[in-house]
Amino acid sequence: MYFPINLKNTPCHRYIPGGSETVHYRESIYVGYHFYDTAKKKVLFPFGYALSYTEFEYADLNTERTQIRSGETVQASLKIKSTGNRAGSEVVQVYISKADSRVFRPKKELKAFSKITLQPGKEKEIHFELKQRAFAFFNTETENWDVERGAYQILAGSSSRDIRLRTEIEIAGGRPGDTRDRGKIPKTYFEFPANAEISREDFERLLSQPVPENRRPNRGEYTINTPINHMKGTLAGRIIGMVMKNARWKKWLADRKILPTPS
Repeated sequence: MYFPINLKNTPCHRYIPGGSETVHYRESIYVGYHFYDTAKKKVLFPFGYALSYTEFEYADLNTERTQIRSGETVQASLKIKSTGNRAGSEVVQVYISKADSRVFRPKKELKAFSKITLQPGKEKEIHFELKQRAFAFFNTETENWDVERGAYQILAGSSSRDIRLRTEIEIAGGRPGDTRDRGKIPKTYFEFPANAEISREDFERLLSQPVPENRRPNRGEYTINTPINHMKGTLAGRIIGMVMKNARWKKWLADRKILPTPS
């Protein structure tokens, strides 16, 4: 969970449901900390933030190998020590980041976490297993999870903004990227404007297609997503209303054991 400073600092404040017939989720993949950390927006509390009764020291973030092939699993470990004068708990978070990625993805992504409780002065080594999906992105062309080849950073910290340790691992044999690389994504999605607003034109470029107009459909323009209240006064609306009322009435009688429970 994260806490923004105000509603206007959220990337979707102009596109939230309510009042509009068509809602554009123009923030795309930038939901929650994916947006705030990529756009470097100030927040009240970052993702993963929590208070503790004590303090902790992070050390010795290592991986069993410095290079793996796409599809392989790598083991990572680090040490946590309680440096305060009382017992306390800490949620250790592991993020993956690829600074030179040509794929449309957030700056960092949470891939593992572990909660530990330590007595004063005690230390514990924590182990994490990072499988292929930890490094993968969803390729819209292959409709599959693919791994982009190259160097990745493994980050460990107490929140998405409080990174204590980092190390690097190389992945060989993966894909060089996909057709929706950085060169084809509107610049706005990598350098958010101060008001965090995305224009309709940039959103359509991201989708590679026009978005629906924000208007109420004409009479008879019904789809599976049409609300029933838009059908008021029509034959279809009356039929659906009668069916629903009949179903509610039967359920009311069944709940009071006046009729058998519908199968």
